[in-house]
Amino acid sequence: LQVVLWLVVNPVLVSFLEGWSWTASLYFSVQSGLAIGFGALHVHQDLTMCVIAVQMILGAVTVAGVLGYFISHQIDTFFPPVTASSRPMTEMELTLPNIRWFRLFVAVVLMIVSLSTGVLYGMVWEKWDFVRSLLFAISAAHTSGIVAPTICAYENRLEHVLVVAYILMAVPLMATVTGFAAQVILDEYLRHKKIISACGREKAAEKAFLTAHHELGLPEPDANGVKQVNQYGFYVLWLLRNNLLHIDTIADVNSEFELLQVQDEVALPVLRQRLNFLQRVERGSVSADQWSPRRGSD
Repeated sequence: LQVVLWLVVNPVLVSFLEGWSWTASLYFSVQSGLAIGFGALHVHQDLTMCVIAVQMILGAVTVAGVLGYFISHQIDTFFPPVTASSRPMTEMELTLPNIRWFRLFVAVVLMIVSLSTGVLYGMVWEKWDFVRSLLFAISAAHTSGIVAPTICAYENRLEHVLVVAYILMAVPLMATVTGFAAQVILDEYLRHKKIISACGREKAAEKAFLTAHHELGLPEPDANGVKQVNQYGFYVLWLLRNNLLHIDTIADVNSEFELLQVQDEVALPVLRQRLNFLQRVERGSVSADQWSPRRGSD
């Protein structure tokens, strides 16, 4: 709806109120909606000024919504898996930077092609020199509008449409390149942080592994004198070394087992009662010293 108001309704209103041609009104609506402000045309009717003001407010709200969505998406995408997780980087996480670099490369190439068309317009249509044409192309894409094209307000001309087409192509491409570049920089920074933190976790995991494997080993080694582990020990050591389990968790689980076991076994109803009881303790409805298998939890 915003696009329809911007590219269809607003040009019609401006053309009617100011008496301009439709192509000149379209040019003015597009460049004002993107906050370029070339200054080649000026409105004189109060109602037209109100229409343009409303359009700019709607455009600002739309841009704010898009940027807010983009930022929240980047936070959800990057921060939990890269900074909070203790697991090793997956194949997908290792591949994503290459994809982002490729997307940035494609966007830059398209941006260069787009700027070339702007320079070509300035040199061929406006008869400017290369430097002025380049400044027009970049300032239009950047929405600063330092160099304005030649616009006739009361005639339908092809150059009006050409400038509109260039603006609608160059401005989104400039924003895309900027967003992709920021994404790549953020990605490289967070990957660097993850590598540093991963080195520290690797050292801690190796130390915990060496500590735990002595405690989990079976009493009798094999025929070659190599120490063995049972299935439980294998699970613990595997998870521990891959940063999926903390050594303190092992101690907590062992203490729970010692509390509940009878002849090295724990009845499932008792285990269920204990788990429900610990949830109630966490909610604050009971205290930890009130545990009893017969009245632990329903």
